[in-house]
Amino acid sequence: MIEFRISDAFVDSLARLTGAEQKAVKTTAFDLQMNPVNPGMQFHRIDKEVECLHSSKELLVMVDFLLNNAPEGCLVECGSYLGGSSAKLSLVAAATGRRLYVCDSFEGLPQTTGTDGDFSDAHSGSPHRFGAGDYAARREVVEANVRRSGNIEVCTFVQGFFSDSLPKLLRDGPIHPAFIFGDADLVGSTRDILRNLWPVLLAGGRFYTHDANLVEFCEGIMDGAFWQNDLGQSPPVLFGAGYGLGFQAGGIAYLQKR
Repeated sequence: MIEFRISDAFVDSLARLTGAEQKAVKTTAFDLQMNPVNPGMQFHRIDKEVECLHSSKELLVMVDFLLNNAPEGCLVECGSYLGGSSAKLSLVAAATGRRLYVCDSFEGLPQTTGTDGDFSDAHSGSPHRFGAGDYAARREVVEANVRRSGNIEVCTFVQGFFSDSLPKLLRDGPIHPAFIFGDADLVGSTRDILRNLWPVLLAGGRFYTHDANLVEFCEGIMDGAFWQNDLGQSPPVLFGAGYGLGFQAGGIAYLQKR
């Protein structure tokens, strides 16, 4: 096993780089620690092994936060599909000494009500429709993908629709997330995530969504009445609403706990 030590000279040299250059170096150093035999290829390998509905840049935006700015605390993923993002996040969790909770119904999206699931894309204006059963993947398939491509030892799988599974997760024992990744596709399901997990999110922690490009979705999760009635506060800023967090990360936005 290789022991990695970061020298003072490396830190001093890093400080002289631009922000973008620092991110590239930190990501490479992180990948080297995860896989010294084949650095730089871990996430790319997972992309080839598991169908992923996110771009590499979208995951790296979140990894940058976890490596550089996140407080101590666990990771929670809500919506895993086939487990590609779960596998990647499990590697980050293992490298940073954290636990990852993978939460999913493993039977697709729940039944929708009203116009929830009918969205328009802020980039193109094209319609997006989500319905019950979309993105279903059996738990054993997700676990097998994480076991093969990630680090299943740091994972706890939490099965059920979020309205039921997240209250149970909190009842089973206190958790203090530093990071929540919601890829729930529906306003109602994402509100279930926020209703349950925002109160226990650590100060400085972030809730990320993968649905930032959907106009009505953003309006729905940032509704002032929801935040006041269910969470007892005004809605925070949704950084990246509508257009994401830069080129090839158009679906990602976040809320930061103060």
